Amino acid sequence: MNFFKKLFTRKENKTSETKKQNTSIELESFCENSKYGFKDRQNGEVIIPAKYDAVDIFHEGLARVMSDKKSGFVDKNGKEIVPLKYDYVIFFSEGLASFKLNGKYGFINKAGKEVVPAKYDGIESFSEGLALVALDRKYGFIDKTGKEVIPLKYDEVGSLNLALDREKHNEKFGVINSFSTGIAKVRINNKWLYIDKQGNEYATEEDARNAISQNNSDLNSCEIDMVFVKGGTLTRACLGGMIGDNFYVFNPISENDVTLDDFYIGRYEVTQAQWTAIMGNNPSHFKGKKLPVENVSWNDIQIFIQKLNKQTGKNYRLPTEAEWEYAARGGIKGKPYDYSSGGTKGDGYNYSGSNNLDNVAWYYGNSEMKSHEVGTKKPNELDIYDMSGNVLEWCSDCYKEYYIGPADESKRSCRGGSWANEKKGLHLSMRFNYPPSDRYYYLGFRLVRDVETQ
Repeated sequence: MNFFKKLFTRKENKTSETKKQNTSIELESFCENSKYGFKDRQNGEVIIPAKYDAVDIFHEGLARVMSDKKSGFVDKNGKEIVPLKYDYVIFFSEGLASFKLNGKYGFINKAGKEVVPAKYDGIESFSEGLALVALDRKYGFIDKTGKEVIPLKYDEVGSLNLALDREKHNEKFGVINSFSTGIAKVRINNKWLYIDKQGNEYATEEDARNAISQNNSDLNSCEIDMVFVKGGTLTRACLGGMIGDNFYVFNPISENDVTLDDFYIGRYEVTQAQWTAIMGNNPSHFKGKKLPVENVSWNDIQIFIQKLNKQTGKNYRLPTEAEWEYAARGGIKGKPYDYSSGGTKGDGYNYSGSNNLDNVAWYYGNSEMKSHEVGTKKPNELDIYDMSGNVLEWCSDCYKEYYIGPADESKRSCRGGSWANEKKGLHLSMRFNYPPSDRYYYLGFRLVRDVETQ
């Protein structure tokens, strides 16, 4: 992802102090004489004058800006909360942002205070209260006070040698989590070990996971809530794009008709509590027990499902694309969709449960650039939540172009759009695909189960 973007949009709830705080308006960047600022998207009023060399999106209430090769953060009023004096800054994560100054790295808070002074050769963003740091080619972990809770004694962490010149590292949205699977692989004196977040060392990965699993909560508190879906026939088409506020959809073809048996599907996206109960770790960027788990690959999910099925004696799996869309459209309770008109005729919905996106989905226009607790928007006709928005959802299928092309073994299908997408990305005919090893902080999943396993 590019460090600086030229355009962003963000909505926030209106307050009685709109003029004072500018929190309820939609902003977009503009360029004037090769400088960038921000204006009201609706009326064009300039909110932040064009004076920066580059700007970025707002994240956790602040936006990164750059001028004269120095970086900092501004709020929506243009106040420079973090002064433009740093060589490099990165997104806030868990309330702290990393910075580079005079060749060293540290952390600042949202008040601009340097909580951890610039003394390290390299750092990662905070995740679950810890951050990887490097000094004199040794690696360890600090907490948010700067205390070195895992000593800087390791020669290498995981397969990742921390990039000492941090901005040259592939950021993937600014967060690299060495404990993304609950443990970190470390090397000391030419010997590889595994450590947990308390710094306990284990000879093998299996030893580390077994130790973590002993401390996990019982799965019974995280039972998967399933909804019965009566089988039927689904007609599919691929989304072409938009003309104004209207969608246009390719005409469906007979090869895309799919007849489905009865099945069960998760009422909600799989949560972080459910993932943690099975896996003993939480790889998600946004933290919360009731938030959907994200930053998990298709391959990670297969391991989760194997463990879940072993513990429950059931046969959970990922939905096929056809099952996902059929359930999202309401199954036999859903109304027919007029593909030829892009939803302007007929009673079928563009989104799961409604044509009013704000009623049923968290998306770019209302999400404040983060995921939200599952089930907080209205459900669809089958009482299923978040089929549009919140997090994009993995499906089981290898991706087929226009559904009838050859299966691409290097890609898996994803559906539903996320909190990061504009409304086109949430249309029920919109399709995505990613390699099965990819992880993103807007990508999660829900589960299905065949009826005979109920």
